[in-house]
Amino acid sequence: MLGLIGYVFLPTAPPRLFTSMGFTDTLSQFGGLNHGIGLVELAANPYAAMPSLHSADALIAGIVLASLVRRPIWKALWLLWPAWVWFAVMATGNHFWLDVLAGILVAVLALAIVYRARVKSAIASLL
Repeated sequence: MLGLIGYVFLPTAPPRLFTSMGFTDTLSQFGGLNHGIGLVELAANPYAAMPSLHSADALIAGIVLASLVRRPIWKALWLLWPAWVWFAVMATGNHFWLDVLAGILVAVLALAIVYRARVKSAIASLL
């Protein structure tokens, strides 16, 4: 819900729409799926990229899944997942770095809200 505030009230165009500046719309070149097909058309706004909900979701999933697995290699891979998504959404022209940063802030805020009781109890047990 936090991300939807920026998505609705600050619809910033993604870089892929600025082909004159050297960006490429990889979705239109290689994918059979685009914003004008089926259910995607109902829910997607191809002109809104701020904040990057891809980035927020990747960070939340990476942190939560890293906390659930036991083996260090899986923890490391889940903690690297957000960085891979951040790279991918910028490399494909779906988001600027500022969109990604805003998505990270949304994720951190969401995690703080959801886990505030756990953090409070952890701090209390330390004192």
